[in-house]
Amino acid sequence: MAVELFLPLIPKFPDNALLNEILALSYYHKGDLLKARLTFSNQQALPLRVSIWTVGRYIFHYYHGDKNLLPLLLDHLEKLQSEKWIQPTILALINFHLGHEAQAIQYLAQAYEERDFGLKHIISEPHWDLFRSHPTVIEVLHQVL
Repeated sequence: MAVELFLPLIPKFPDNALLNEILALSYYHKGDLLKARLTFSNQQALPLRVSIWTVGRYIFHYYHGDKNLLPLLLDHLEKLQSEKWIQPTILALINFHLGHEAQAIQYLAQAYEERDFGLKHIISEPHWDLFRSHPTVIEVLHQVL
């Protein structure tokens, strides 16, 4: 149903990242992984603004069978950094989930230096559960609190 609702809107609003993301996730939930990947892999379809909840959807898909979406999002956000500020805590979280510990730690240090407001999510956001006991995460939390 969602695909049928959103698909006609894409030609009218081709640069609407949220619309493309909803369409991609609709394909995914419908079981059409090929169309979901194609929609997600469209650079214009990737989100220009990313919240912890947007990343959470990508993390969910990463752990539930589609290993391509989260690295694609990370690549997109790292390229986007030259044009706009991306929360270092978001980049740290993605890197932790992908197993890129050294890069995640660098982004956490950057988050602390920049006083990234996303640091508050480390305390309570479930996506951080796996990493909250990491020594660097504990150190950053002690500095922040």
